[in-house]
Amino acid sequence: METKIIKSENSETTATCKIDGDYWKNKQDEALKKLARRVQVKGFRKGEAPLIIARKYITVYQILEEAARICLDYGLNEVINQNKLQFYKVKNVSISKIDENEVNLNYVIITGPRITLGKYKGLDFKQEKVTVTKEDIDNRINKLLENEAELVLKDGPAEKGDTVILDFKGYIDGKEFEGGSANNYELVLGSNQFIQGFEDQLIGTKSNDKIDVNVTFPEHYLKEYAGKAAKFVCLIHEIKTKQLPELNDEFAASLGYDGVKTVEDLRKYEENVSRTENTNRAHEKLFRNILETIINNSTYNIHDEIIKADAEAIKNDTKKQIENNGFTYEQYKEMLGLSDEQLDKHFFDDARRRIVEYLTIIAIGQAEKITVTAEDLEKYYQDIANSSHMDLEKVKETLSKSENRIKQNLLESHIERFIIDSNIKVETKKTTKTTKKVEEKVEEPSEEKAEETKKEEKPAKKATTRKRTTKKVEKVDEKAEEKVEETKEENN
Repeated sequence: METKIIKSENSETTATCKIDGDYWKNKQDEALKKLARRVQVKGFRKGEAPLIIARKYITVYQILEEAARICLDYGLNEVINQNKLQFYKVKNVSISKIDENEVNLNYVIITGPRITLGKYKGLDFKQEKVTVTKEDIDNRINKLLENEAELVLKDGPAEKGDTVILDFKGYIDGKEFEGGSANNYELVLGSNQFIQGFEDQLIGTKSNDKIDVNVTFPEHYLKEYAGKAAKFVCLIHEIKTKQLPELNDEFAASLGYDGVKTVEDLRKYEENVSRTENTNRAHEKLFRNILETIINNSTYNIHDEIIKADAEAIKNDTKKQIENNGFTYEQYKEMLGLSDEQLDKHFFDDARRRIVEYLTIIAIGQAEKITVTAEDLEKYYQDIANSSHMDLEKVKETLSKSENRIKQNLLESHIERFIIDSNIKVETKKTTKTTKKVEEKVEEPSEEKAEETKKEEKPAKKATTRKRTTKKVEKVDEKAEEKVEETKEENN
């Protein structure tokens, strides 16, 4: 048994495996018996003729060819193991020599993606200062009020933000078209649910008004409607406006937030939530910028076949999402105004980006020997138990099948924290000591005194600097939390 690498470039390795000796003889015997089971000899049932008789109906080449076929997987494994190849898939197999003494099997193997890390530490990025403004807090509270608002009938004309209940029927070239009609439809003016210009024409209407709305479909729309003028005959039934609740202590307490009893409590609560969100956004932005720099510093060798496989998976996921929204992939292309080639390139580029990012993160983790400990996993489960008010053992039982995914998420989270912490520029404040003319007041020591002082001197303690770290909010495994919530509901 002998293997040899012929050439290796662009994530493709051409290798040969020579199989001879007793192993090759045994495989020829195995091939003969296998072929004999297919032979039909007069006077015998198919495959039941004695081997010595069946042999007369089988050529030497057939035996050698079948024996080589039997050896394919064995030869491939030998090539991979002896040469420590990172195997992805076999692109091609051929035979360069075959006889009763030996067979030479040739493989073209696509190897897994490879990365050569460039500089990934000490890149001196500046951490953005996170602030929360009064406006941020006011906006969050206004959204809460909006969410709790009641829709009440309005006597006056419709304004932006009002909800109009209407019937409409659409016409193109005087003919009603499919999907262009509805009854008692609730449309929030300014929500941009409908074609541009539709909602604007309803501003100022009142209950029981009839109005013709004239619009033009966008060029990038469903093929049968793209660029065409349409008229919608509308009947306004009702106009409703939002009536916001009063912002008072009663409203704050009704939200059910922990520790929130007053408006002041609510403002502090929303300030903390806003700070967390702003911190997460700043963290993510910083991480993306650092990662992009590391990627630019590194080199990658990824075969197109690997990228294409991932691109196809992304494409299939996109198709499922589109179908779940009631459209076809063809309609999706029409609305975007993109061809198959343009979309496929988009999926290919997206797939390559994802692979490169994952390779980079994992390579850094391996280089720094970053791991997930049993304590990390225990803390993860404990945090979920605390936030879900569930028994720890019940949480572990519920998530036991997801443990590998949870470990992977924790590992990537650890590596992400390391990438940020090791690339933030630590700004040291300059401190000045006033030692004005101190030297003048100190006597110049004699040589003898100097020698004595030298002997008494002890080595200075090594200066230590406290490492600044950016604490990242742990990525929450959403599926894990959903599972825990489902278990809670079942128990209740």
